[in-house]
Amino acid sequence: MQKKIYWFEFWATPKIIQSDRRLGPIDKDVMSVLITRMNGENYAKIKQQTIADDLGYSIRAIAESIKTLEKIGYIRNQRIGKKCCNIYKINKL
Repeated sequence: MQKKIYWFEFWATPKIIQSDRRLGPIDKDVMSVLITRMNGENYAKIKQQTIADDLGYSIRAIAESIKTLEKIGYIRNQRIGKKCCNIYKINKL
């Protein structure tokens, strides 16, 4: 069977994220990017600017969303430096 190749990218969004009424649309989008980009160690290493560019939101909206996701307990943010990426630990869903 031949593998189908799409010209667009898929982002994974677990049902628990989609159905969480505490999250707004931006929060769900950000969580989808983080989950899709995480590695086998359950963390994603990515710049907030990259997330903003991927989703078409402002950097401020991404920063606020990350604070919300941390407060609820979905992620833990570890800052590496001012110009480097952050590491987002994805907690058990």
